[in-house]
Amino acid sequence: MNPLIYDLKRSFMRRTTIIMIIIFLLIGIGITYLIFGNIQQEGINPNSKVTVVATLWSKKGIGTISGYIVDKDGKGIPGASIEFYIGDEKLANNKSLDNGYFEIDTGVNLAFNPSNIGAFGEKYQILLNNSKIHVKTASEEFDVKAMISSSISIKGQNIFPASIVYIHKSVFVHEPPQSLSTYGSTLAIINYDESTGKATIIVAVPFLFSSETKYNVSYSLQPVLLLRKGEVVKNYLSRICNESASLGEFDDPVEIVSLNINNRNTTLILCYNVRDQVNVVSAQFTKSNVITSLYVAALSTPVNLVATFIPISMLYIAYVLMAKPRSIGALEFLLARPVTRFDIFINRYIAGILTATLSAIIIVLALVLSSYVLLGVPFIADIVFLLFLGLTLSMITMYSLYYALATSLRSGFYLGLSIGLYLLFALFWQVIIAIYGVSTGVLLRDIQEYSKMLINSYYYNPMGIMNLIMIIIQNNYGISAIINPDPFYMSLSVTLWICVPAILGYLRFQRINLSG
Repeated sequence: MNPLIYDLKRSFMRRTTIIMIIIFLLIGIGITYLIFGNIQQEGINPNSKVTVVATLWSKKGIGTISGYIVDKDGKGIPGASIEFYIGDEKLANNKSLDNGYFEIDTGVNLAFNPSNIGAFGEKYQILLNNSKIHVKTASEEFDVKAMISSSISIKGQNIFPASIVYIHKSVFVHEPPQSLSTYGSTLAIINYDESTGKATIIVAVPFLFSSETKYNVSYSLQPVLLLRKGEVVKNYLSRICNESASLGEFDDPVEIVSLNINNRNTTLILCYNVRDQVNVVSAQFTKSNVITSLYVAALSTPVNLVATFIPISMLYIAYVLMAKPRSIGALEFLLARPVTRFDIFINRYIAGILTATLSAIIIVLALVLSSYVLLGVPFIADIVFLLFLGLTLSMITMYSLYYALATSLRSGFYLGLSIGLYLLFALFWQVIIAIYGVSTGVLLRDIQEYSKMLINSYYYNPMGIMNLIMIIIQNNYGISAIINPDPFYMSLSVTLWICVPAILGYLRFQRINLSG
């Protein structure tokens, strides 16, 4: 048998190695299942491809529901069946047009004026608490319950009450996952073209709209922020609205608009002005859509966890292939055959690298499959490749370090030092950097500066490549917006962590006594 194949079999096919891989796989799949469970509890359907944004308004005094139904690419779905219910009673129905627009005459008297405020309020509450629309397309069927619009009034006496909306967002909107379970949002960012920087948005009015009413809409893009009610926030939003860019004047309750939007996480703020009443609504834009964010979380979280603990298996393999046989004199016995020290060193070194690569392939593919089965998310090749690359390189760099130590140290001392280095690089590294950040004031003063310091520290950590690749993935898909690592220093770091220990280990192995 070829010596390399024999050493690979001894490292990869060992019972302990297989058990470790199975344990890490079960942990990763378990985390994926937990993520899936949390998604389900939050009311997010990972298989949903249909977005509906509709609002109830008064058309010549009659309650009318107008809205758009679009697919995952933001294109209108023609011929979708929309039914209106109060309780279990179906009152009206209609079908969507070619552009996805639909309109339903509910038959409910919804004329609003100060003289009938009592009767109006009673009907308003019935509609809010008991109405829904039933949506049926060729691929999906679901109910959308009525919700009160979520907005902040920053000016005026609220002449118009808050609108009643029917919102169902698919996992293809360009918003954070939590936006799918946020009630009362009156806008949905349904599409984003990275090449042009344009986003397509369905916008519904946040107040009870009536026919022959015109309103002005302006917009502003702000850093990620969470809007809360209060005078300070109102003053802040007033300034934003005063400086916002105009979208134009509208006379329909729901519109589809196109905006140039930042290619990063940002908050889109819309200011509605009608008869000196100003209402503000917001949505957080993300470069990636929800399904991609879920995919990154469902796959990268378990892979990152596995990358933290799987170097233990590399520690064990270096022990089995080099430290233990050297300690008991088995390597000297091999030299009695027609092999050189170089043959022994390189075959066992390559066997360990192949074991790391095969282990990474099995783990990543298994996690991809479990994510698909549990979450129903599509295969995104570049994410899978980057995670595989990060896991493989972090295993190889640690193996090179352990293998170099194994050529120089007896088995007991090797195990002690290797475990200590593992704890340092895998578990204590970020803690040490955080303590340094607090002591120097960087962590408390400037989070971006601290992030830069943390990224720079990963270049000096053999396991840091996984963290650096995770940052790249999160930045590329708009999940975070910290500074990107430098590809040159990443490549240099990995090359040095692989080559330097291997070369030093070989030079040491050429001179060391192998008699045990």
